[in-house]
Amino acid sequence: MDRADSTHWFGLWSLVFSMFVIFFFFLPRLLFKKRSEPRSTIVIGFCGLKGAGKDMSARVLDRYGFKKASFAGLLKDIVAVAFGFNREMLEGTTEKARVVRKKIDGQWAATLSMPGFTPVKALQLWGTDLVRNHFHAAFWALSLFKNIDENQFGPRVAVTDVRYPNEAVMVVQRGGVIVRLERGVPPEWYTQIKQAAAGRGTGPEWYERVVTNKEPAATVKLDFPDMPHESEWRSIGCEDFIVLNNGSPNDLRQKLIEELLDRGYKL
Repeated sequence: MDRADSTHWFGLWSLVFSMFVIFFFFLPRLLFKKRSEPRSTIVIGFCGLKGAGKDMSARVLDRYGFKKASFAGLLKDIVAVAFGFNREMLEGTTEKARVVRKKIDGQWAATLSMPGFTPVKALQLWGTDLVRNHFHAAFWALSLFKNIDENQFGPRVAVTDVRYPNEAVMVVQRGGVIVRLERGVPPEWYTQIKQAAAGRGTGPEWYERVVTNKEPAATVKLDFPDMPHESEWRSIGCEDFIVLNNGSPNDLRQKLIEELLDRGYKL
């Protein structure tokens, strides 16, 4: 056998051996690769207007091992440092805090030439107008879920501030559920948007311009100064179910737990 034939047969046998290794070693591992264990983290997301009971719902779930988390947690840390605001006040877990954070901060309003500047306005501008609209729309959600995925909150997490559809999607993608809390009589625009989201009519004109016509909310607000910030209404229609919170904390606990149990959550 000359050198050319030897080279030919060596190449042929190399090819056969390579195919053998691929088909009988690597391919079975790819096709029948053992799947990773499913995520064990349970994520419950809450949405609703201010004072609807989102934080209260998280406290209800605390006894079942859920740790409270929020998309705006990092945002509030940043705004507290940037503007010198009290961090607990920004959290708004008490009635006093909710009142204070809506008050105009005269010093910052004058410094920034922004009449009506409040701590809540600072959160909205920094969180949505600056970061979501000009950096990355999912930044706050990605940041929180990075911490959740690294098990910083444990196996059960209650997210208290789902405000945008992409945040709701990220909760659902992890096998979670979105709960809307409603309390008292909602504003007219809320009811209109709720019906529009359900396909039973149209929302306010400013809503249709933002959602249907895809106009920037900041541009539309120039024509509708009383238009609520989009973080207050973007999540309407993203919920899996609604819990009416017009009774006592015990009533809320009973309704919430019954709904979760009905959906197969083992509490």
